[in-house]
Amino acid sequence: MDTIAEICRRNEEIRDFWGNSFNWAPSEAALLLERSRLDRQVALSHCLTLWTSENHPVERWDGALILGWANLGALVEGTLKWFLSVYRNDVPGDAIKRYGRSIEPEEATLDQLRQFYSKHFVWYNEAERLTWDPWLEEIRDRRNSVHAYRDKDIGTFDDLQRCIERYLDLIETLDGRAPYD
Repeated sequence: MDTIAEICRRNEEIRDFWGNSFNWAPSEAALLLERSRLDRQVALSHCLTLWTSENHPVERWDGALILGWANLGALVEGTLKWFLSVYRNDVPGDAIKRYGRSIEPEEATLDQLRQFYSKHFVWYNEAERLTWDPWLEEIRDRRNSVHAYRDKDIGTFDDLQRCIERYLDLIETLDGRAPYD
C-alpha cells in the first residue's frame, strides 16, 4: 500500500462523512465541521507526492524539504482540529487557551493542540502518549522552518517520509476513535 495514496483515501472518507453532519452530529460539532475545510485536507494530502528528493534538483532540496514540512504540519494540525471538532461537546470550553483566553479548536496553533492532546487526550496508554508528543514537537519545529531566515534543523527527505508514514498512523488512530454510528 502506498502511504500517500492511503492518506488521501482516508482524508477523502473523513471529508465525505464529516463534511455534512448536520442531520446526525451535535449542533456545535456540526457547525465547526461545516466551517472546516476538509476539502483542503484532501488537496494537501495529494500534494505530499511533491516532496520527494527525486522530484527536485539538488539545489532545490532545502526549499522542497521546508515546503514538505509545512505541508505535513498543516495536515497534522488539520487532523487534530478535525478530531476535536467531532468531539466539540466533550472538550471543556477552557481546555485550549491563548494568552489566558479560551479559544475554539479551529483557532489553536499546532503547539497548543499538541499541549492539549498531551494533557487531556487519552491515548491508549502512557507509552503511546510518550511517542506522540515528541513526534508532534518534531512536526511543529520542522514546520516552523518555513520561517527560513533563522537557521533551523530541517532534517532529511528520509525524516520527512518517516513522519508522513507516522501521520497515516495518526489518522488511523483518531479516525478509529471517531463515532460513525
